[in-house]
Amino acid sequence: MNDNYVHVDNNVFYVSENIIGPCDQSADYKLLDNEFNSVYEEHCHCKEICVQATCLCLQRSCGDNYLICETDGQLKNKVKSYPIFECSDSCSCSTDCGNRVVQKGPFEGLDIRRCEKGFGLFATSFIPSGTFICEYAGEVITPSQASVRHHNNKLQGKMNYIFYLRELSGHHPIVTIIDPSTFGNIGRYINHSCEPNCHIVPVRCGSPIPKLSIFAFADISPNEEITFHYGLNDDNNPAVMSDRIPCLCRSKNCCGFMPFHIY
Repeated sequence: MNDNYVHVDNNVFYVSENIIGPCDQSADYKLLDNEFNSVYEEHCHCKEICVQATCLCLQRSCGDNYLICETDGQLKNKVKSYPIFECSDSCSCSTDCGNRVVQKGPFEGLDIRRCEKGFGLFATSFIPSGTFICEYAGEVITPSQASVRHHNNKLQGKMNYIFYLRELSGHHPIVTIIDPSTFGNIGRYINHSCEPNCHIVPVRCGSPIPKLSIFAFADISPNEEITFHYGLNDDNNPAVMSDRIPCLCRSKNCCGFMPFHIY
């Protein structure tokens, strides 16, 4: 992975990919540890560049993951929404295979800058729609660990960076929780917007645990801030109203408050 970024805060340790959180001997942690250290046995045996007809990874994804399409006379990247299984280190295809995108590392034209919200991530060059920006990487933790950390952040007046992803496989929920508060990559500086220019897509690169991959879904101009929507709100729970943080995105359709989730 090519990741040459560093943090502006010396108290944060830079990790280019997810690491597992500290062991707490719980049953949830044992399951998490097993998944974190697991790899998919199924992989492709393609010679050079993968094609759907013969690639097991693309067949598992139910089609090509990353496409080039023509829009308004221009060729643009298009990302399939779900599911995405990239070729992995176990695969025999070339490193130039088009099904290897997220694993190669973040977009190079990014810059951490001070803004009204504290710090934000900005583009230093034009970013076409469909481009992979970066992963939202940090510690992979359990729901109980997330709940404790969120509570401690509130008591200490700290920012909460915990991201909760819930997927459904049939009727079976799959939960991935990432906390880049202390160990994280450049993705931790991306702020919320009610009208974002990026979104998160779970991408699996040989592991059951997905990478929270941030893709542009609109063209991003130089010096424009990179944003994504932080997720759903637990608006029906009156207990969370006292914890709501005002949203500073200043978008036309701003909801007024940051998204909030109970772990």
